[in-house]
This record gives sequence, C-alpha cells and structure tokens, in this order.
Amino acid sequence: MELDAQIVRVLGRADLDESTAELLRLLAGHKGCANAIAIRDILRAFNVQRSTFNERTLKAAVKDLVERFGMQIGASRKPPYGYFFI
Repeated sequence: MELDAQIVRVLGRADLDESTAELLRLLAGHKGCANAIAIRDILRAFNVQRSTFNERTLKAAVKDLVERFGMQIGASRKPPYGYFFI
C-alpha cells in the first residue's frame, strides 16, 4: 500500500488516540533517513500543547504505530538522528 494512503487509512481509525494521530501527521513529512526528525524536535512540537508528552510516551506511540498499525517507521542513530518513514 502506498505510504500516503496508509497514513490516511490509519488516521481514520477510531482506535487511534489523538497524540498518536498528531505524531503520525508530523512524521508524514519525514520520508527517508535523510529527512529524519529528532526526538527533541518532536517533543518541542508536542510540549507547546501538552506537558504530558515526553520521550517515553513518544517511543510508546512510535511502537504502537509500528506494531499495531503496521506503519514502517525507522530510527537513525547517526546524523541526521531521529524518526522517519521508510
């Protein structure tokens, strides 16, 4: 399935919580390792709106997107660091 269509399908699911949906929308603009978004940048975007979103909840949301919804999200441990769609 094409990535954009998969994103739209997952965003339409009733069992997707709002924080994970926001994360999915944010990650949609980061396709390929060269366009990874750092954890600190994701947290900065989320902490503007809520203080309960932290590194632990971010990693849990990414895990949920990968395991439960089948999203192909990668993580780079070398520059550019961060998460991206494979």
